[in-house]
Amino acid sequence: MSHVSIELPYGKSFLEVKIPTRNFAGELECHDIPGVRDELGEIQRAVENPIEKKRLCEIASSGDTVSIVVTDITRRSPDHKILPSILKELKSVGVHDEKITIVTALGIHRPMTEEEIKLKIGSEAFKHIRTVNHNCHDKRQLMYLGETGNLKTPVWVNKTVAEADIKVTTGIVEIHTIAGYSGGGKSIMPGVSGEEAIMATHKPEWIDNPKAALGLIEGNPIHEDIVELARMAGVDFIVNTVLNSRDELVCAAAGDVEEAQLNLIETYDRMYKVPLDEPADIVVSAAGYPKDLNLYQASRAANNFVLVPKPTVKEGGIIIIPAPCQDGVGDQLFYEWMRDAEKPQDVLERAYREYKIGVHKPYIMSKILAHTDVILAGSQIPDETVKEMLMIPARNVEEALEWALKKLGSDSRVLVAPHGFFTLPTLT
Repeated sequence: MSHVSIELPYGKSFLEVKIPTRNFAGELECHDIPGVRDELGEIQRAVENPIEKKRLCEIASSGDTVSIVVTDITRRSPDHKILPSILKELKSVGVHDEKITIVTALGIHRPMTEEEIKLKIGSEAFKHIRTVNHNCHDKRQLMYLGETGNLKTPVWVNKTVAEADIKVTTGIVEIHTIAGYSGGGKSIMPGVSGEEAIMATHKPEWIDNPKAALGLIEGNPIHEDIVELARMAGVDFIVNTVLNSRDELVCAAAGDVEEAQLNLIETYDRMYKVPLDEPADIVVSAAGYPKDLNLYQASRAANNFVLVPKPTVKEGGIIIIPAPCQDGVGDQLFYEWMRDAEKPQDVLERAYREYKIGVHKPYIMSKILAHTDVILAGSQIPDETVKEMLMIPARNVEEALEWALKKLGSDSRVLVAPHGFFTLPTLT
């Protein structure tokens, strides 16, 4: 039997998978734009030419306190390359290191270790600048700033950020399940917001709202709320980036919290929005590092194929996610809610009755599982745990494919997405 061989990202390396030729429906390839030759130079260019804002060196002045909100370890944002340009601007007007605090935008994620922070921000910044992990649960570390106009979201923000004279954020523009895209104000909400704000914008009714969707900005109420909240928090300057599938910097933009993000979305869409003629029976979708560190993040490799107006995997189909998940499930509530359900519909109904912070994740997972089976391949998570969470474990992609073809039929069509976390297939 002939096969088509495709390389998939898996952890910090790659694995080769072989798809029977007669089943192969194609490879969902993103249209990579080559990375810039001088990444630091591109970031510096963006910082020196901000959109709808003055330069940071014109906004800040000597004696100001500054908070710099950086992304956490689960994001591809190259903060260690962004920070030198930000710090250069600040130092040029006499802002010293002891006046600067770096805050990790964790949302509800676990605290980053010192080693992870050092890797994220670079050894020089780690050595000279105070860094703190955000804690969305501790009201003593938060400040209340009011509520947003339309959604009435209670605006609780990290106190270190809120009290700083100057507020700067980093970020990466990628598609997001309900906010449309990451980057922009998302470093503030949910990044350094309190649990009440995070809860308000991740409710099941928003996940079910067709306007709060992947790759959609215009008229998206969650996007609009995030922008408003970030402006209430007083964000002065952002630096956002777009990377290609090889994690090379394609472009950067800086300045206004919304306009700089919007400037990068067109570039992202050119690379990652891919037309598709028909839905597949089986999809092999890789999350890639660092998303495949845990199941909480890796499972998002299924989102783009189901949580769209026209799903690109057939109802009753199968999605295979190769991911090592060396950090395990990644979230206790996610595990418990999935474990306690007999079927996906149980979670969907319970979420409306007992909604609390973190429930959006099992809710999203259950929406996917109500449409398609999910096989977790090559994971370090115990098989029994995977089964408890209503998913199917497999030792590797080959075993997963064998099971899927046996269930759906030997003539089933298999679509492979090496960068399934970032690529957004759209039916033509």
